[in-house]
Amino acid sequence: MTAEQALVVTPPSQYRPRETPFPATTSELICAAHTPSESLYVGIIALNENGAKVPMHRHAIEEVQYILYGSGMVRDDDGNQYPVTPGTCVYSPAYVPHEFENTGTLPLGILFIFPSPGGVHPGFVE
Repeated sequence: MTAEQALVVTPPSQYRPRETPFPATTSELICAAHTPSESLYVGIIALNENGAKVPMHRHAIEEVQYILYGSGMVRDDDGNQYPVTPGTCVYSPAYVPHEFENTGTLPLGILFIFPSPGGVHPGFVE
């Protein structure tokens, strides 16, 4: 087995903080270029207080979001909104706008997964 084929186990103490432009949020990278992933970008974003949001945005690639803890809403640009609680999985196709809001009293934790060449953030689309 080569180093490229070996398992990479990352305990929470080794997650890498990632800056986020959204107020009252924090983010950590779990799997990206440092893991060494060639095709994934994975992390956790926490919306730390009631009303905290990841505002409406979209990406040029698909994304999966999995709710780890807390409660909130996910919305699309058609005005549809869906409650999210632990265990909820959201699939966001490429170019489909979406936003998350914490509607609870505890932080809302979202695991996000992107297919991403080179393990880098795919960016946002205007």
